[in-house]
Amino acid sequence: MKILFECASITPGESCGVETFLYSLIRGFQRIDKDELFINIPPGTRDKYEAVIDVNNVKLLEDVRYVNFLIGRVCVGILRRIGFTSIADAILDARRRKWSKACEKDVDIVLYPFHKGIKICHKRKPVILVMHDLRDLERDTERLMSFYHEQINKCKAIITSWPHPFQLLKNYFPEYTDKFYMIHFPPEPMPLEQDLKTIHLNRLLIYPSSNGIDKNHENLIKALGILKKQGTEKIRIICPGTQSKDRAVLLNELAKQNYVQDWISFIGFVPRDHIRWLYQVCSGVITTTKYEAFSGAVFEGFCYGKPIACSNIPPLKSLIDKMDVTVKYFNPDDPNDIAASIIEIIENPSPYILGSLNARQYLSTITQENTAKQYREIFQKVIKG
Repeated sequence: MKILFECASITPGESCGVETFLYSLIRGFQRIDKDELFINIPPGTRDKYEAVIDVNNVKLLEDVRYVNFLIGRVCVGILRRIGFTSIADAILDARRRKWSKACEKDVDIVLYPFHKGIKICHKRKPVILVMHDLRDLERDTERLMSFYHEQINKCKAIITSWPHPFQLLKNYFPEYTDKFYMIHFPPEPMPLEQDLKTIHLNRLLIYPSSNGIDKNHENLIKALGILKKQGTEKIRIICPGTQSKDRAVLLNELAKQNYVQDWISFIGFVPRDHIRWLYQVCSGVITTTKYEAFSGAVFEGFCYGKPIACSNIPPLKSLIDKMDVTVKYFNPDDPNDIAASIIEIIENPSPYILGSLNARQYLSTITQENTAKQYREIFQKVIKG
């Protein structure tokens, strides 16, 4: 089978969870080693892709003609700045359609690993679309419903990774239920037992994520401010992840106002080896997120057997409660509740460590190979009609 991963909207180092999913799935297919893999990448990103995946048995497709010359970029930029966004989009779409058509002749099926803001260009080969979350549809249902209908109509199958978005798809689009599938994916291979037996840094928590508004770092900072005012012994929280400059300014100022700038550190996007080390040495994992498909921080915290404190929201509860494991839930809108939960997993970690180890056992069956095999079954079904 010849599979095209349509990644023209994904630049390594800028897409966080989507990248984690993409690289995990590609590595799963590489381990199966039955198919030819093609990846359509943004112009100028070949070196970045070669740095994060093994490309020895992958063909990277890069359309150097796709507004990759100075005059073209300048013209499109000017059109956007003076308000002619639709014309700029039309220029880009025309080039995308031409390049997409050229890619299709060599493949059997096309996978779009990300759905937000994507216009499906491929029309001559079966298209599979992965929907990671539906927060935009939930927040603006009336405006976006027709767009989602159009996208789903263009696809032979829609795949989600977690129970919450899968259920939302069925609720919003019951007429397409036969197109919907749920396949879990692992962020990366399960860490070995010896990776769990290492030196832990006391009172160090990690919150891996971007600093986007849904990640709710504001209330995390306020919670730390509450703990400092109470005379609590210093707690350190490390926050690796892609940083919006505007958000970084806002959050750093808020940390200063709460006198906790030395309690929380936003270290930006870091290599996976650094993330793995942080999971190994931290004393717990926290996420104050208000919306996720499911939380990579929680998933990976389980894999490393760490106590988890997390938001009490449906996307997280849908899988955690299914596994029947213990985490410390809190109200993400209540800094006092967040503060109490931080203290709970630091000072009373045992039940939460046990909960994570039980979750680790449950999640150990979700491997890159198994995920890729399940995707492959759907691809075969679609190709056969």
